[in-house]
Amino acid sequence: MDESEETIDMCKAIEDLREEAMQAGIQTGRKVGREEEKEKIILRMVKKEKYPYEEIAELAEISVEKVKELGMKNK
Repeated sequence: MDESEETIDMCKAIEDLREEAMQAGIQTGRKVGREEEKEKIILRMVKKEKYPYEEIAELAEISVEKVKELGMKNK
């Protein structure tokens, strides 16, 4: 492998790493966005005071403690 081929391989490797990092960032952003939206819905349910924490936790698939924590944090 000559120096020119090594340079091309390094450029390709750097580009591949950059693409992987970008995709990982996109996935992380999507996950954070879903979690934020889920929290907003939970808070709306808590504020309506129609649903017991246990039911909210079951529907949102999180712990009752987390529902209580979100409710207390946003009073």
